Amino acid sequence: MTEKNEVMLSPELEAFILNWGEKLSHWGLNRTEAQIYTLLFLTERPLTADDITVALKVARSNVSGSLKELQSWGIVRVISVPGERKKHFECVKDVWEVFQIVVHEQKRREIDPMIETLTHAHDELKRKKQDAYAQTKMNEMIGFFDTTTGWYAKVENMPVETIKKYVKMAGKVSQILGKSKG
Repeated sequence: MTEKNEVMLSPELEAFILNWGEKLSHWGLNRTEAQIYTLLFLTERPLTADDITVALKVARSNVSGSLKELQSWGIVRVISVPGERKKHFECVKDVWEVFQIVVHEQKRREIDPMIETLTHAHDELKRKKQDAYAQTKMNEMIGFFDTTTGWYAKVENMPVETIKKYVKMAGKVSQILGKSKG
């Protein structure tokens, strides 16, 4: 960063943000949203939309829309900076908390509607007594989602510290049961 409060990215940091933006885009954010989140995560101070536009070399309108979407996910928030008139943005910085939020949003935005569509299609096939094999396979999928979403419901609202312990304990249990290496 320069004295003028501009965000100056080293070539290495810029390359990382671009790459990470591509990777995170598979988690339900678009590339620009992911890059903005990564920039905010790696920047010590809150940034304005103009700061983000300059740092990432993207259109201001794209930044504005992306910031709104990131706010709707709950991983970016607007804050006031004393002596500044412009809105500043900061992100959730705890990676475990971010993971928790992203998984929750993915479930709400993608998994829940998919389960609803699956259940509806299964029920319709069953009602019409059609496609017995497809019904069987759909029923297996419903069982899978019942199990995984049931597990998720148990950990969804756990405090981050409890989740960390849970993950570490799960690894040890796998080792004890001989299901994993290392």
